[in-house]
Amino acid sequence: MTCIRARVGDRLTYIGGLPTAELFALPYLELGVTTYSSAIFNFLPEFALEFYAAVRGREYDLVAKHLNDFVLPYCDLRNRREGYAVSIIKAGLKVIGRPAGPVRTPLVDLGEDELAVLAELVTGLPPTPRPDRFAARPRWSSAAPARGATHISPRREPKAMATPAPADRWPGRRSSAPAYWFC
Repeated sequence: MTCIRARVGDRLTYIGGLPTAELFALPYLELGVTTYSSAIFNFLPEFALEFYAAVRGREYDLVAKHLNDFVLPYCDLRNRREGYAVSIIKAGLKVIGRPAGPVRTPLVDLGEDELAVLAELVTGLPPTPRPDRFAARPRWSSAAPARGATHISPRREPKAMATPAPADRWPGRRSSAPAYWFC
């Protein structure tokens, strides 16, 4: 990653997932990687957003507190068995009252004792205020995508390089984030 970043500079856009990417967020930020995919966000979105804000703000004490109080014990639990990276997310959803069903074979769900440990971790977190900017956003959109507005053609594999889509590609698009399509 260091070699790639040194060669291409700020032209690097890294979009990837790691098992519990929070562990790598600060070192990657120093390399210029400003985003990551958080699995924890699936069941603790406010915690994940607060953690991300602390990383981006380089609030090292708060990041260390979150790592020590939740992320590292969470990872210890996740690492107890092969395949628990998926199982622990479904268990987290169960803990917060939004069960998503069992994992598919050959994976196995967390055991009752492990589920209790996870529940203790989750309930031990201090409440995180939900930012107003997320409270007003609709959770689901019933609007169908515009005809031909697919990002990736189903007939061919995407190449490794994504290019910004023309601004008029999706008229009426509400997001200010850049849209990308694969060549």
